[in-house]
Amino acid sequence: LNLSLNIPQIGNCCVLIALWQRFSKHTRMHILIFHLAVADLIVVLFEMLPEWIIRFGFGFYANDATCKFVKFMQILGMYGSTYVLLCAAFDRYKAIRYPMQSFQLTSKRVHTTVGVAWAVSAVLSTPQLFIFEKPDTRNMCMLKRFPRAFDQAYTTWYFFVIMFVPTCLLIYLYGMIAVLIMRNLKQKTKAGAFASGLIFHFLNFPAVIDSNFAPRASNTVVISRAKIKTVQMTLVIVITYVLLWTPFFTVQMLAAWGAINE
Repeated sequence: LNLSLNIPQIGNCCVLIALWQRFSKHTRMHILIFHLAVADLIVVLFEMLPEWIIRFGFGFYANDATCKFVKFMQILGMYGSTYVLLCAAFDRYKAIRYPMQSFQLTSKRVHTTVGVAWAVSAVLSTPQLFIFEKPDTRNMCMLKRFPRAFDQAYTTWYFFVIMFVPTCLLIYLYGMIAVLIMRNLKQKTKAGAFASGLIFHFLNFPAVIDSNFAPRASNTVVISRAKIKTVQMTLVIVITYVLLWTPFFTVQMLAAWGAINE
């Protein structure tokens, strides 16, 4: 448990410090990774740490307002990390799909996009303020008494808006990115073959080179290696996100629908 708490904290703090030192040279991906690290820290501090304290029998001794705040922050970090990942995937898609237009995308626009993602996350997290409480007779921050149908509906809701729908969108975006990269590689291969054929023709038949066979600028827009590397990096983050959160949501859904005991 100590490792599960310390490693994410140390790792994300190192990322934040490294990005803060390059504040004046931030790229769009730096901004997105910065917010992703913030969201991960929120998950560690408000999701993992309170659960660690409660599991070891210390209980929850704070007041009702603190209980609601902790529960709000728990799901805010989950929403935030998910929607910042979506922002990163969409940014990479636009950079690959429209490489010339991507140079016109400023850091201010990325800040606005991420701000909207956090605002949506905050709005979707507000139910936590009303459905959790700290009873006077128990040292626990717990869900209020609701019909089982409510628990099933609420668990299914945040499963879809945090896990299922975003994962489908991420698969679509990265699938399109893969298609675009493969298409670009094929176009570059054809352009290279044309250039090789032109050089061979010029060396062997220089006298018959006319204006109709003159070299032309290729219409192929080259996708830089740097962009492909950032795509690979964000794809690894997405795969890790899905692998780590799938067991949690699976257990939550099974418990809510009575397939396993809570």
